[in-house]
Amino acid sequence: MFAKFVRAFLKGNNNDYLDAGAIAEAVQHLTMRFVPVKTIEQLDLQAIHRKLISRRTAMINQIRSFLQDRGITVSRGPRFFGTAA
Repeated sequence: MFAKFVRAFLKGNNNDYLDAGAIAEAVQHLTMRFVPVKTIEQLDLQAIHRKLISRRTAMINQIRSFLQDRGITVSRGPRFFGTAA
């Protein structure tokens, strides 16, 4: 189920008990739309993507650190290194 639709049923601060109550209340509405379950292939692809992005971020931070040690300041983010963001 889409989180943005459940958010309307939240009462107070977020905790597991209140979240469960909001979900239970939202499910009872007939017009509620649900998110399809991801396939194993989609989950695998998502895990690989996260790992690659994590490695890219680590490499960019390391390069920025080396450059900063030599007095060259580079802005944060991959776009300043010529990679597709």
